[in-house]
Amino acid sequence: FNRANEHLAPAPGAVARSMFGWSAALLGGMCLLLPAAVKTPRAAGSGAGRIRGRIRTIAAIFLAAVTTGMMLQAGRPSGPRRPGPVVLLKSAAFDMNVPSPGRFGSAQAGMMGMLPRYLALDGHRVLVHEGEVTDEALSQAAVVIAALPASPWKPTELRALEIYVRQGGSLIVLGDHTDLLGTMGPLNALTSGWGITFQFDSAFPAAREWAGCLDAARRSWRINTGIGTGASLRIGAGVRPMIIGRFGLADAGNRANTGRGANLGDYAYQPGEQLGDLVLAAGRNLGRGRVVVLGDTSSFQNLVLPFSYPFIASLFDDLARPVAGFREAWSAGSGIAAAGLGVMALAGCVPAAAGLAMAVATSALWAELIAGPSALDRIQGDARVALIDAGHLNSYAREFWRDDSAGGLIVNLERAGYLPLMVDDPFDGHRLGHAALPVVVGPRRPLSNSETRRLVAHIEHGGDLLVAAGADEASSVAPLLWSFGLSIGGPPLGPVPVLADMDRAAYEAGRRRPQFRRAWSVRHAEQGAPVAVRSLYSAFGFDVVVEAHREGGGRLLLIADSDFLTDRVLESENDAWEGNVNLLSGMLRREGGG
Repeated sequence: FNRANEHLAPAPGAVARSMFGWSAALLGGMCLLLPAAVKTPRAAGSGAGRIRGRIRTIAAIFLAAVTTGMMLQAGRPSGPRRPGPVVLLKSAAFDMNVPSPGRFGSAQAGMMGMLPRYLALDGHRVLVHEGEVTDEALSQAAVVIAALPASPWKPTELRALEIYVRQGGSLIVLGDHTDLLGTMGPLNALTSGWGITFQFDSAFPAAREWAGCLDAARRSWRINTGIGTGASLRIGAGVRPMIIGRFGLADAGNRANTGRGANLGDYAYQPGEQLGDLVLAAGRNLGRGRVVVLGDTSSFQNLVLPFSYPFIASLFDDLARPVAGFREAWSAGSGIAAAGLGVMALAGCVPAAAGLAMAVATSALWAELIAGPSALDRIQGDARVALIDAGHLNSYAREFWRDDSAGGLIVNLERAGYLPLMVDDPFDGHRLGHAALPVVVGPRRPLSNSETRRLVAHIEHGGDLLVAAGADEASSVAPLLWSFGLSIGGPPLGPVPVLADMDRAAYEAGRRRPQFRRAWSVRHAEQGAPVAVRSLYSAFGFDVVVEAHREGGGRLLLIADSDFLTDRVLESENDAWEGNVNLLSGMLRREGGG
């Protein structure tokens, strides 16, 4: 459904909930049909038959109890987080830059500099370690990240990492495609002894993005992982695949494609290349610790973290906790016992069918009861996050490097000191902390009454809200805007200002002024409590950008152009419209700007 209707279903959570309802209905129907499907033995059965029936019943009850107990043991919490920081081993193959004023273009936004700030949202502290890896450097770490090692490991460093893991630490190893920057050799020197090898290839999804093409034990690890083009992994005995590219291609690298080609192949299937079931992330227990290996670094990078944060936060939360003893054995045992119950149920044993249903229902209920808050729900109310709405059929594209994508918006929010997060349901009351900035871009599905009330209350309690919408989306935000005496409509203003033919110098001077692609006018009316409205940009006598607030409250920042916050108008991969960047930067500052 998602692949066939990408333009209609940007919120896979809602689709999953809908499909879960059908699953419940199907289960109910099966329960109704079960009595008719099971043959009832004749009343005049022999004594031996009755004894065999009792033995089957006792065996079914025993297997059901074993299955339930093992499932509960496998799902029990693994204990509190270990104290200590997350230690990132520095390499020349990545930088720790962040978006900064004067550096335009999302390609100049840096690579992993925002990772410490995002991990801090979930209570982690990151230390960047430079120099030789020693036992002392690793001794206090809760999690260690070895990303893109650019030089060979010393034997003492490999030994220090091995000892750290075996004594109870967690290690994340991050690589990339086709021996990028010569990192494949050092990566395999570290991981091959544990049964995990980076292959000289690039893993491409069958669709434009990996969403919808992934398989994993956790549903949250199948969507919005942020995985891009990385290497596939070859795994051996004792290694557990964590994320699999169910629909994809392992495109063999090409050593002749050097420079910006980065050894990539021909982007097409050739005989001998693997199609489907590509291992993209794998892990194994080692001593009392764990190793997790990912064939791509995209999920940890500045531009992708707004999408991948729930995946990254859950991964680090798991790895910062001790390994639960015998969890894999409990999981395997519960599977064997459940298979035995299933065979008995297919043979017509009603107690076995009931016991299997009871075991599954009990374990599912237990998992729900012991599950803590999600990564997004663990964010503190004073966190300076920008919650970008992705659940109202918004007009921007989620993919990067497109004219209508939100990559430039992410860069500008990070440059302004916010931590952007793409959220399908950003207007939950517990997520709208006083320092949060909800961002609504081109919503084509109307905000509900409850969402409107939450946003109005957020502003009244001192928070800010950024909205970009045109006449096509005006009805979706009309009740919200009307709460502040505003509406969008009137004559279409189109591109403003209108740029005539000009020489290069005039064009460069024009880039330092705001430019709109599909502008509309913002109309004012007295409505409810007095509202102070300040025009931040106007054209042809009409306001296009305004700031509205009530005394003692926050601000509604309204841009009457749904295209303004897209890459085409704001900031693209290698370029930016400086006047628009400056206008948005001034709006996001508390003192405002125009």
